[in-house]
Amino acid sequence: MTTVPSAASSRPGSTLDAMLLFTIPFTVIAWASSFPAIRAGLAGFGALELAALRFAIAGVFAVNPVSRQTTTQLQQFVVTSDVNSDAAGNATIPIAPAITPTGQFQNVTVGPADNAAITIVGTSGTVTEQNVAFHRDAFTLACADLPLPGGVDMAARKSDPQTGLSVRAVRAYNITTDQFPLRLDILYGIAALYPEWSCRIQA
Repeated sequence: MTTVPSAASSRPGSTLDAMLLFTIPFTVIAWASSFPAIRAGLAGFGALELAALRFAIAGVFAVNPVSRQTTTQLQQFVVTSDVNSDAAGNATIPIAPAITPTGQFQNVTVGPADNAAITIVGTSGTVTEQNVAFHRDAFTLACADLPLPGGVDMAARKSDPQTGLSVRAVRAYNITTDQFPLRLDILYGIAALYPEWSCRIQA
């Protein structure tokens, strides 16, 4: 942890006060940081995608996103929207993820063969619990070091190089009400860097 006090924090007890002020918010933020990550991972999925049954195509195996080698597990897909077939019974069904058998975004060993069997994952009418699992580098939460203002009773900033969290505390004095108003600020952003390194788990 790194604490950066301002010149106004030279008053006795200011450093101790800042440490006490940062203890609780840092604990809460560190514990809750997984929830924005989960939200980022699910941001690209609509209600239909999250609720749809998954399916696999015979002979279409998932690949390791780094080595591009087969995982020996059939790649699973979901239908992303409702479709209607034509008079002959033909329809183009949008799915996710896209079938990409080659290139830098390869996610399957081969494209599906004609008349390949489709296997639905799950049982119709069955309600199951679901969760999300992800690699620590799949998502990121980044914070900015906010500036420390002058002319106040106390201003300090605490940052953690391991988690990247940065919180600023500013305390002033109100001569009218004889009070010390205090504010805590954090400026952060979240992003899904490698969404393919996350997955949905169905019980």
